[in-house]
Amino acid sequence: MPHGVSHHPGRGRWQPHDQPIPVAADPPADFFYLYPTSSNDAATNSDLIADSEIRTTIAQAARFSQVCRVFVPIYRSVTQSGLTKALATRLKDGLVSDGSGASEFARGWALAYADVLDAWRHYLANDNHGRPVVILAHSQGSFHAVRLLREEIDPHPEQRALILSAMLAGTSFRVAPGQDVGGDTQHMPLCRANDQIGCVITFQTYRDGEPPQPGSLFGAPTATADSACTNPAALAGGPGVLDVAAPPGAWVFANASAASPITTSFVGVPGLITGECKVSQRYHYLAITVNGDPTDPRADDLPAGGIPNWGLHGLDLSLTQESLISLVRSQTAAYLKR
Repeated sequence: MPHGVSHHPGRGRWQPHDQPIPVAADPPADFFYLYPTSSNDAATNSDLIADSEIRTTIAQAARFSQVCRVFVPIYRSVTQSGLTKALATRLKDGLVSDGSGASEFARGWALAYADVLDAWRHYLANDNHGRPVVILAHSQGSFHAVRLLREEIDPHPEQRALILSAMLAGTSFRVAPGQDVGGDTQHMPLCRANDQIGCVITFQTYRDGEPPQPGSLFGAPTATADSACTNPAALAGGPGVLDVAAPPGAWVFANASAASPITTSFVGVPGLITGECKVSQRYHYLAITVNGDPTDPRADDLPAGGIPNWGLHGLDLSLTQESLISLVRSQTAAYLKR
């Protein structure tokens, strides 16, 4: 499946055109992806039959097949039903606690992570063969990936040496205040250059002007650590134009003319979205600006969002996908030059 993208090349009439994305025949790097909360199963944990997880994987990870071999473990994630029940109680740092640490949600969350850990160890033992690997995760997947880095990868030099980068969207990856390490990892720093490897790219998106407020899950600091932000379009800091790839039913083509139907799996909107890492009340976040133009047929705004104080959580990877793919190319080239 090519998962092509249509771009609007500039102002004026819609002129979408198909840009098929070929699957790399022999890519030098691997890609290990952990999907977010996706399952519609009724229980707290999903089963091991992928259904809605496949749609999410296509939206968030399939396009990386142009630069990597893609591995997607099916893990027994906490379901949307399980998460909704937890939110009705208390959600903090990915775990709901009833004081004993034995709540149904906490047990379900631990089961999901156990599957992730088993999948990572199986991948290393049977599929990796010393190849460089990118870890991509979003939301629930990112919370599990942070723990995987903290407990399994960062402490072991032989595993750290395999990592091109860990791309963790929609979570809270912690560092010592003013530092690039010292929180969830002691050895793997934040990425500050496109050709840096063995590092972490992490962000959570909020509208510029609507920063996270105390109580928000994503980007939350602790008493001794900050939650980091790195901008995929400007790792060294400052603003950068993000390269978007989103399903055609998303906001990006909300104002498209019916005379210009979209036939590709993804659409892009060059120049429309700018991101910049900012800080508000010790929350570090990727502030999103829409460069809207009423004379342009593209959408001039983003959807209102979902759960209050979650920002643009559902769009974290759509807003940054092509920028992240470009970073994989740069990091792979740097790895191969070593």
